[in-house]
Amino acid sequence: MDIKTAQQQVLDRLITPALAQLPPQYRHTLIHIRTLIERCPRVGDLCRYLEQLSDRQGEPDGLSEALSAHKLPTLAALSAALNEAAGSARDERSTVRQLVVGQHYSAYVLAIIAGTYNIQPGIHLVKSGQTIEAILLKATLTDGKYANQWLVPGETLKYYFYGPDGVYSRDHAFNRAIIESGTRPILVFIKHAANDYELIGRFRYESDHEDPDGARWSTLTRLPFASGADPAGAVVTEELLEAELQQKLARSRITAPDQRAARLAIASPTPDRVVVQGIRYVRNADVISAVLERAAGHCERCHHPAPFRRPDGSPYLEVHHKIRLADNGPDTVANALALCPNCHRELHYGLAPATGA
Repeated sequence: MDIKTAQQQVLDRLITPALAQLPPQYRHTLIHIRTLIERCPRVGDLCRYLEQLSDRQGEPDGLSEALSAHKLPTLAALSAALNEAAGSARDERSTVRQLVVGQHYSAYVLAIIAGTYNIQPGIHLVKSGQTIEAILLKATLTDGKYANQWLVPGETLKYYFYGPDGVYSRDHAFNRAIIESGTRPILVFIKHAANDYELIGRFRYESDHEDPDGARWSTLTRLPFASGADPAGAVVTEELLEAELQQKLARSRITAPDQRAARLAIASPTPDRVVVQGIRYVRNADVISAVLERAAGHCERCHHPAPFRRPDGSPYLEVHHKIRLADNGPDTVANALALCPNCHRELHYGLAPATGA
């Protein structure tokens, strides 16, 4: 069973008829449930959500009685039926391990991963039983009296503790989890727009401080991208990995040579490894063949012969799109050039314009 089929079954059997038949006081609850059902990425997420709803502690007051009175399936009955129909797909759940640094997520997805199904909190504790496995922090950097902010851009974050009724107690469960996080991953998501959060990395708690008005905040330091063996933050987008390298390179270039030499003296010769996620376009082989044939072994920009030959004896040239595929450029012969590696790199990274011959 795929997620779309599972979602439609639940909507058809319960939500749609319930919205039409139940008294108005249940409308807001049903719409909230429908929204979460529609946002579940995997069948197992939907199964777990219905299980939580059907628990008498998680069930909205009086909803089962109202459903039964209108001869509609209860949440418990629907949960049991979906678990049986889902088969092995009920074990397919969204987890912290599947999060990708540099990707954007909705508040719903974060609430589903945490199993809280509440999009309001800025802090989610991801638990296995009573053990906290990870902490998800949603950070808003603008607006509000207590806006979080970068102390060192991209590296050190000032993050305000949870403070219900203006009381920022270090003993509150959310705040205590951050303080005592130790090696548990703290994954920070920066808010870009309504319901749009970018995972920017894994952070470590350093210290906490109190403002004159009693508000308390923590200092969080971003850790290097985790290795492929690390269960959290192990996957990074290519764009973010490259952006971080360029930032480090800019800092390295303005470092005094003796300071750089000192760092090199203690640096590990073995680079860290990360799993990288990127988007690749499925190129049209006929376009590549036609462009290379048109070039006849000469760069179509500098007009010099190809610098070397491939193992099969063909001249080495690279096919470049005048309008990038990432910018919705067409994968056509007219939009492509055969270039030597120097010209190709210059168009992408040099001072020359990035389009045209």
